[in-house]
Amino acid sequence: MKIENATDKLNVKENITECRLDNGLTVLIQEDHFAPVAALQVWVKVGAADELPGEEGLAHVLEHMLFKGTEKRATGEIAMQVEGAGGVINAWTSFDRTVFHIAIESGRFEEALEILSDAVGHSLIDEQELKNELEVIQEEIKRGKDSPEHRLFEELFDLALEGHPYHRPIIGTPESVASFTREKVLSFYRRWYCASNLTLVVCGDIKTDETIEMVKRHFASLPGGETVIPPQRGKPVQNSARARVVSEKLEEAHLALGWRIPGISDADIPALDLLGIALGQGDSSRVVHKLRREEGLVNDVIAYPYAGKDTGLFLVEANLPPDCVPEAHASILDEFRRVTLEPLERRELEKARTMLLSEHIYNTQTAEGKAQEIGHFRTLTGDALFYEKYTQVVEKITPEEIQAAAAKYFTDERLSTVVLWPENAEEAKPEVEDFVGEAIAPCTAPSESGITKDEFGIARIMLDNGVRLVVKEHRGVPLVATQAAVLAGLRFETPRNNGVNNLLGELLTLGTPDMSALQVAESIDSLAGTLEGFSGRNSLGLRSMVISRNFAPAFELLSKCLLYPAVSENELEREKELVIEEIKSRNDQPASVAFDLFSETLYKTHPFRMPVTGSIESVTGLTRNDILEYHSRHVLPEELVISIVGDISADKAAETVDKYFSGMKSKRADRPEAPELEPAPTEKRRASFKLPRQQSHLVIGFQGFRLCDTHDVYAYKLLDAILSGQGGRLFLELRDRQSLAYSLSFYSVPLIDPGFIAVYIGTSPDKLEKAEKGIITELDRLLQNGVSPDEMERARNYLIGSNAISMQKAGSQAGTQLFNELYGIGYNEHEYFKERILAINAEDLLASARRYIKLDAPVVVVVGP
Repeated sequence: MKIENATDKLNVKENITECRLDNGLTVLIQEDHFAPVAALQVWVKVGAADELPGEEGLAHVLEHMLFKGTEKRATGEIAMQVEGAGGVINAWTSFDRTVFHIAIESGRFEEALEILSDAVGHSLIDEQELKNELEVIQEEIKRGKDSPEHRLFEELFDLALEGHPYHRPIIGTPESVASFTREKVLSFYRRWYCASNLTLVVCGDIKTDETIEMVKRHFASLPGGETVIPPQRGKPVQNSARARVVSEKLEEAHLALGWRIPGISDADIPALDLLGIALGQGDSSRVVHKLRREEGLVNDVIAYPYAGKDTGLFLVEANLPPDCVPEAHASILDEFRRVTLEPLERRELEKARTMLLSEHIYNTQTAEGKAQEIGHFRTLTGDALFYEKYTQVVEKITPEEIQAAAAKYFTDERLSTVVLWPENAEEAKPEVEDFVGEAIAPCTAPSESGITKDEFGIARIMLDNGVRLVVKEHRGVPLVATQAAVLAGLRFETPRNNGVNNLLGELLTLGTPDMSALQVAESIDSLAGTLEGFSGRNSLGLRSMVISRNFAPAFELLSKCLLYPAVSENELEREKELVIEEIKSRNDQPASVAFDLFSETLYKTHPFRMPVTGSIESVTGLTRNDILEYHSRHVLPEELVISIVGDISADKAAETVDKYFSGMKSKRADRPEAPELEPAPTEKRRASFKLPRQQSHLVIGFQGFRLCDTHDVYAYKLLDAILSGQGGRLFLELRDRQSLAYSLSFYSVPLIDPGFIAVYIGTSPDKLEKAEKGIITELDRLLQNGVSPDEMERARNYLIGSNAISMQKAGSQAGTQLFNELYGIGYNEHEYFKERILAINAEDLLASARRYIKLDAPVVVVVGP
């Protein structure tokens, strides 16, 4: 058994010892001898969000049943013995975890430990006790329905997190609970309640070494089992504000607003926690003071973020007179709009910071509180001392960073509103439409544009010199994303200038004729924006994000960097040094080495055979003249596309682009020729590279299709979803069933010229042959039998949902519009994503698979010992 002592940077008294028993049980121990009390908690890695269809509420049922008897103890004896020893015992179920806990006088600690191990590991799930307890839970459900606060919470989560399991009630529904049999409950129990899915936390007046021996005595007999892979959680999909109005037998109205936020580990959570305090906790907070004290609209109101394991909501809850609901809703939105447009005052931030950090101190005064914090962070984030890192962020965060988080999350596309309306109210019941207008739209009047837009609100404009502009207004957040690119990239490189695009992409923002690299950086920082160059296999360009009021100066800076890069000798030499160091360290990333070798083996003449970074020889030989000449030949008006998405009118965008880019002159005689296409391999190609590592890295692939082959592009997106991921065929067969790998992926990479399709696996050298055979077998099974209707349905749902989520940000839409237009696909092709995915059937997918996956002519590459 390996024991590791966690490093404690906050308080030397908070030392945490972590160990793992041979059966897989994780144990965390923290000594605190202030009081003669010990707290012990078992955290089970299952909650309501992990339940499969038909299991809704089972995690909560197990919470009840584990106190209902074991082989040693009859019903009622578990609680009776704990209470008889002066302790307290209880449990709770959340979306992500189920927790069983005892607090007891430390002299009776081992007695409590044995009871807890017996309850968790040896529950009988007696049939009659189960029947009785299910009736109790039905009553619990009814009680919840009678609580307006509970109803409000459930209705809001159901509306806001549709598509994610958090939208389901933790306790289940009357129908799901009534359907449970002993067999179903036992199956769930055996699946999840094994040692490898449990974490035991012990805090208080105990000794670590003695505690470990006691834990081994009482928990080592628990079956280890396999760590359960939870069902894949869907992602909430939302494109606009939502609302729901529900009539109830109530005396006062209840109002809730919720904006979708990320999970607990996300870097923005500290900012959102501070916003919760500043906006809606305490009489002096903005929303409470305004709505309750100044305007008298609400009887009570609170704001706070709920961050689960992978998603959550920033909530505002209020109870109020029915006639005040519309005005209160508008007033709340006004306060949320303010924090997106201007930072918190320093005094507000310092007050919120003090309250947030002191809350931790109050919560961890007791052994139970300490154990709960350790278990919470260890099981949700993987780090028992996660609070240390969290505290460091809280202590350093600035008002501007908090404002940025507010602007990011407090948008229409993330907002849901629920009203519980008294059915006997004298006032007319409000309509859903009353709550779904432009909720957090910035204070900017919409433009009267004379520019023609398509059905999606996108305008495509061409300047006289051939520069193309694609622009979409998005008023939800006061930000503007701009991306500009030309056809270039690795596709136009030669062995002599290989790496020129990579270098030029970095150098674009490192100075202009009248600005140094430092001045460019300071300028964009002063505008509260970002500006960075990029390059790849097909293109070269710049991307920028800036608050809308600073769009004009930020765009001027982008235009200067793109059109007139200085490429100073000093900056060039420094960037060359950095790239060469990156190339030298490439062997530290064996998977990347494998893909470099794969490209070199798949392509024999096409530039795609070369690495994007270039080689040490080619980068060393590149001069300032080489880079400026390349820029001159490729940054041409007829090849340039500019994409703008955000809080700006199409008229203003077009006027600004024309101002800075209409002067570009065409140099058609200088346009480079595209490379000749290379035929796909007709026989097997194999290559290897020896690298002294623990694993071998295997890539098996084929020449693929082009970006303009739209039907194949969408077919392979579906195929990727079916083969990849933890529920994909390759993962289930090669990782789960055959235990061949930890890392396993399927890739389809379409490019302007034919790209590639590949399967990658990292495996032990002694399993290499079996892994290669396994991949070929799975691909052959695909080609012979195709895919099932269930696989198609799951893949469609996943792709449609994940695409909608990825398109929420202005930067994502700007980039997609840019490349769709630049590559000749159609600037608004992404708007038809759902339609295209649904149009592909299983026969289409099989035909596309057979068109490119040629098992008689694969390219096989191995990198490893």
